[in-house]
Amino acid sequence: MTVLLRTRMAVDAIHASYYMGALFYGLIILLVDGFPETQMTVSRLAVFYKHRELCFYPAWAYAIPSAILKVPVSLLEAFVWTTLTYYVIGYSPEFGRFLRQFLLLFLVHLTSTSMFRFVASVLQTAVASTAVGSLTIVIASVFGGFVIAKPAMPVWLAWGFWISPLTYGEIGLTVNEFLAPRWEKVISGNTSIGQQTLESRGLNFHGYFYWISVGALIGMTVLLNIGFTMALTFLKPPGNSRAIISREKYNQLQGKTNDSGFFDQDKILTEAPAKSSTEPKKGVLVFFIFSSIFT
Repeated sequence: MTVLLRTRMAVDAIHASYYMGALFYGLIILLVDGFPETQMTVSRLAVFYKHRELCFYPAWAYAIPSAILKVPVSLLEAFVWTTLTYYVIGYSPEFGRFLRQFLLLFLVHLTSTSMFRFVASVLQTAVASTAVGSLTIVIASVFGGFVIAKPAMPVWLAWGFWISPLTYGEIGLTVNEFLAPRWEKVISGNTSIGQQTLESRGLNFHGYFYWISVGALIGMTVLLNIGFTMALTFLKPPGNSRAIISREKYNQLQGKTNDSGFFDQDKILTEAPAKSSTEPKKGVLVFFIFSSIFT
């Protein structure tokens, strides 16, 4: 907010790009703020899988509170960012547009935490989750509609534009800002400054696309949390899990019990001398080798 002060920017075609860059930077900040969710989720998976093996609770009973508890965090992140930057940078002064920007940034952060939580639940390790999470940030940023404008994307990459959560954040924020009354000054060819700015980035959507973006982000959040629940339900924990069996079954597998379940004294007595007779020989051999070396 100190780099892009409202006193240094005017409402014209040149500074419109600055406003759009500031909007995209806010989206990047809130997207990256969800990245620590990968480490937090991975660190809790070991305890969850122990509880699941012991049938303490189903996966949805863990996934739903995990999603709900992030709502206040997302509200705080979006509120702090919007409050500090909105009027200092000098976006459209209408209070309704301030609230709409706050709502969209809140949903972007909530979608981000849900996305990284899902990545961590599928990959289950800190190294893999960090690598794939970083790649996800790059892909979402590239296809978000600002780094590469939508008209500049090849046709076969158009799908990336519509699956990126930053796309809907960018559409909602830019429509909310550049369709405001102060950007309706006509400059050439019956085109306003706001429409020309949106057309240059391929974001010339109608005003109702703001609410479509809100719905898309809510839908992504729900789908990612469903995927998180499914991963916790069906995926096996990393590494070898310990099976819990009774002592009688263990002894039977070791060959120390008979079919009736009682200890087989003959096997125990015959195995014990065999072990005791071989172990001293190993110790004597090792002692002899070391003594011969040092003498």
